[in-house]
Amino acid sequence: MLRYLDSRSRWANGNDRVSLGHQRWQTAKIDNPGLSSNRFETVVPQPSNERAGEGFFRALMDAYTEAWNREDIDAIESFYNIPFFSYHDGAVHVYSDADLSRSITAEWIEVNRREGPAVWERLSSSLERQGHNSVLVTSRWVFRRPDGTAVWEFVDSYHLCKFGEEWKFLDRTIHE
Repeated sequence: MLRYLDSRSRWANGNDRVSLGHQRWQTAKIDNPGLSSNRFETVVPQPSNERAGEGFFRALMDAYTEAWNREDIDAIESFYNIPFFSYHDGAVHVYSDADLSRSITAEWIEVNRREGPAVWERLSSSLERQGHNSVLVTSRWVFRRPDGTAVWEFVDSYHLCKFGEEWKFLDRTIHE
């Protein structure tokens, strides 16, 4: 489900809403066409009815890193909730549907190939819980060539939320 803030007082489509003073939240169902909801579970087993711990998120980020190094678009895309938001260069970039997200991921894989050969390494990560269904993972990344030189090194943060029984990336910030 996607909730977005809307200050209008009337709703044309009749979806559920909750009053927040003068503002209202509207809930709309968003489908992920072209993505298998089971794919995520094959990459990182989901904890059953227990609070996901630091080890779970470390494994999740390891699997995400490995997917990029394999250039596995399906696996990479399985981590993202659609729509997905990315903040960098002073702007929010909205990956509004699965086709757009796949296209952008494919473009980045091509950029990586041109700069390579190189592999992604996660040098460090920190985890900050935002409640029982939301965490912020901040990681330092390097894209390193076989001779040890770094192509890129940067820090970014991922906001992960639990959708049903799956943890997905809702958004990311590339720190500049």
